[in-house]
Amino acid sequence: MNPLKHNIPLIVFLILGCITLLSSQRRLKVTSGIGIPEFIHVGLQLEGTKNQIGFSIGTLPGVSESLWSISGDYFLHFRPREDGSKNPWYFRTGAAYTRERTRTSIITNVLINGRMGRMFLFSQNVGIYFDLGIAINAYEDRKRIIPRTSGSWNF
Repeated sequence: MNPLKHNIPLIVFLILGCITLLSSQRRLKVTSGIGIPEFIHVGLQLEGTKNQIGFSIGTLPGVSESLWSISGDYFLHFRPREDGSKNPWYFRTGAAYTRERTRTSIITNVLINGRMGRMFLFSQNVGIYFDLGIAINAYEDRKRIIPRTSGSWNF
């Protein structure tokens, strides 16, 4: 049974809601970073006056045969400053789909997270987001793989 199949109306509603909130979109940003559960990732963020929505894809090379994630996040910046600039403090919530393949198993997870953080801007285009929060494992599937032997006899 696929748990995402039954939640498609909810997912569509959330995506449309985020697009509506970003109707005052200002710009599209390319992002990169390191995090959990995003790993080493690159992504895109659509930035509004008070809201942001972001999507990223990441990997962690060398850990197993294959480890990657796809994540989506919604940022809500607190009340703007007196001068009208964006407040550096924000609340962030999102979901991440991770898949790890080893020689003997495939592990799939869906994580839901909530974080609070602050952005530190060095210039108009360069900065760091630092946030802390919790993640809940909403779905996990483990499949065991029987490795093939290298020398097989066919008769």
